Amino acid sequence: MRVLFDGMIPRPLVRDLAPHTISTISQEGWGDLKNGELLDAIGDRFDVLLTMDHNMAYQQKLTNRPFAVIELFAKRTTMEHIGPLLPELLSHIDAAVPGVYYTVGNDQERVATAMQRQGQLPLGEPRE
Repeated sequence: MRVLFDGMIPRPLVRDLAPHTISTISQEGWGDLKNGELLDAIGDRFDVLLTMDHNMAYQQKLTNRPFAVIELFAKRTTMEHIGPLLPELLSHIDAAVPGVYYTVGNDQERVATAMQRQGQLPLGEPRE
């Protein structure tokens, strides 16, 4: 899978996501783009956008895109806090479906409820 990291994802995570192809927003030259512009720029160049932007789900229409969006919820943007989420993250990346929004981490229920209220479906499979 071709995975794009937003600016908040720690770079050391790259080594944990092998064999996926990883790039960052800054490597693509998209550092100055706002969320809507960024989502349009991604187009079909990537299979997954990995983000820690907790406002994106509220501000942008994420469904019906040619890529999946995976939002990570961790206390901090450090590998110490993200590391325990790796099995679930890898599972979502491996099974990502274009146009589906997934959450990984502690705040999944809040985001899923908010997106359902806004009519932004489909969501990834609910986690127990």
